Amino acid sequence: FGRFWDGSFYGNLPYFDGLKLDPDLGFSLENTWAASNDLGIEYSLQYFVNDGRTNGSLADGALTMPRDTIGDKVSRQRNSFVARVAPTYKVTDDLALTLGISGQVFHSYFPGNENEEVDRGAVEGAIVWGPFTIFGEVAFQNGHHVLNYPTPGDPSDHNRYVMAGATYTWDKLTFRYDYSAAAYDNRIREQMHMPAVVAAVHKHLSIWFEYVYWRQAQPGNDVTFDRSANIVLDIHF
Repeated sequence: FGRFWDGSFYGNLPYFDGLKLDPDLGFSLENTWAASNDLGIEYSLQYFVNDGRTNGSLADGALTMPRDTIGDKVSRQRNSFVARVAPTYKVTDDLALTLGISGQVFHSYFPGNENEEVDRGAVEGAIVWGPFTIFGEVAFQNGHHVLNYPTPGDPSDHNRYVMAGATYTWDKLTFRYDYSAAAYDNRIREQMHMPAVVAAVHKHLSIWFEYVYWRQAQPGNDVTFDRSANIVLDIHF
């Protein structure tokens, strides 16, 4: 659903709510159509019978209730349809522009509670200009896929998400800044800031340095979810 990822190791708010990197059980058609030498159209059409019961969404913890259907162990997402189209136009050899739209609809099944139909939509864009990349995505969700977030027994029926960032590559260093935000019924808001540096020390080894600052704001009670410096060794072949 939407842009695949923001390039980080730590993650982003749509990921922690179960919207990104969410493997499910079903069928997927994915392709890129070369409409011309300068225009490529990436598209996908997917149908999932059931959710895959695993993703990066937060479950029960000291600061949060389950943020996705899989978190309470008994609820399910079923009959999920996802569609995305994202054309990329190559303006020059060094400049490419991407604009995409996505949609998703599924049913949340809550044993002992009323089931819910959930609709999602997203608009994304990206500019790649030589060593610079700037991207952004705005997504919305109508309907709830959990029963107890952001408030126990009072789930949000209108979620809004932002995922954005910028990167610059200079020799073996890549400088990156990622930002994500979420608003739940406009009563509780979260923001995540993540500057990072990636050093390609070898063709098979990169070292990632990421700093995360994650805050939640609600009336009369602001909470820091995480404030951490993270080092990742990325070994690849």
